[in-house]
Amino acid sequence: MKILRAVLSFFLICFVLPLFGCGGGGGGGGGGGGTGWSTPVTLESTGLIAGLVQIAGDSSGNYMAVWQQPDSGSDNVYAAYYTPASGWEARELLDDLVLDSYNPQVVTDGVGKFAAVWEAEDGIYARYFDAGSWGVTKRMDDGSVTSARPQVAADGSGDFMVVWEEGIGFTADIYARKFNDVAAAVEISSAVGDRENLQVAADSTGDFMVVWVDNASGDLYARRFSGGWIASEVISTDLAWAPQVAADGSGDFMAVWEQPDSDTSNSIFTNHFTSGAWAGAERREVLTLDGFYPQVASDGAGNFMIVWEQDDGVVNSIYGAGFDGAWDSAFPIEGMDDMASIPQVSANSAGDFMAVWAHDDAGDDDIWARSYDIGTSSLGSLVLVDERTNDADAPQVAGGSANFMTVWSQSDGTAESIFASLYE
Repeated sequence: MKILRAVLSFFLICFVLPLFGCGGGGGGGGGGGGTGWSTPVTLESTGLIAGLVQIAGDSSGNYMAVWQQPDSGSDNVYAAYYTPASGWEARELLDDLVLDSYNPQVVTDGVGKFAAVWEAEDGIYARYFDAGSWGVTKRMDDGSVTSARPQVAADGSGDFMVVWEEGIGFTADIYARKFNDVAAAVEISSAVGDRENLQVAADSTGDFMVVWVDNASGDLYARRFSGGWIASEVISTDLAWAPQVAADGSGDFMAVWEQPDSDTSNSIFTNHFTSGAWAGAERREVLTLDGFYPQVASDGAGNFMIVWEQDDGVVNSIYGAGFDGAWDSAFPIEGMDDMASIPQVSANSAGDFMAVWAHDDAGDDDIWARSYDIGTSSLGSLVLVDERTNDADAPQVAGGSANFMTVWSQSDGTAESIFASLYE
């Protein structure tokens, strides 16, 4: 159901916040340093519903997309590989299982290796991509109880850490296992309770950080792996939800999440892990209305960007903030009419950031994008990536060498398909 909304004046964005630029359509402009988005292409054309697409990109401009799609009576996980020389290759079936497979995730170590994980009816599975081909499927859990919602992160040396929820009813715990570990998975949550919303990130030195929410208390937990698992810590105690985490190249991590604040709104908070300790939770959202669905990305050089969906009193818009040793004030990334939602953000190896989101335009959801230069605190042009008349949903974005790739699901006239567009 579409949500109709009143008009938010674009004049306000242009004149109250001129630092961040205005505009629509056109080329890359401003912070991105590129020439624009390519004409979208479809990654599959089976006539079967495809969705839940994810994307990862390495420093050479290679990309891997994974998604969920029914085939021969069951849900399966597929992948497609992109190289600058050859473009997108044909899709490839990842799960060779008879049972349904769901919720795929993909990550890269940045230098050509990728790993995909997914949830099957009977457990958590993963595959490793190297030298242009996928290895054998590996089971990550032991199958003794229900396992679900896997996440994966990669460091700079080819190590991949898989984490997931495991348990029955209201007693789900967090388990972790490196892809190449011979030993069984280990439980990394300690207190009895139900945990979810887990996420994981890795830096280039081999450290991993896992965050999750304890449903009983609403506390946000974090636990770091640095040669071994270090004791978990509570990094927020105020009904946290929807956490995300990103890492830079020197052992720092940034967590972002939403939680209620003293003005009764749902606000966006961050906590910076630096010099071996969490600095403390800080509110990033400056309005007294609700903020939702935060995301965070790092350029690997100590800079971070967060984006979120923000109720600004007229419509839901996309807001952001940048960190280059200190946080910028929150700013609107777009100020268009109608609903903007589901933002995502990524950085490329050149240090540019790119935000993408879905925007309700005259009854159809389109995909929009805008770059951000953290060095000058400036936004690039506001760009319409997708111009098809059918709804486009759930965009994702990944940075490569000096470019970006965004993917999303959208009807091709027959069924929901997977589309992609390259920014360079």
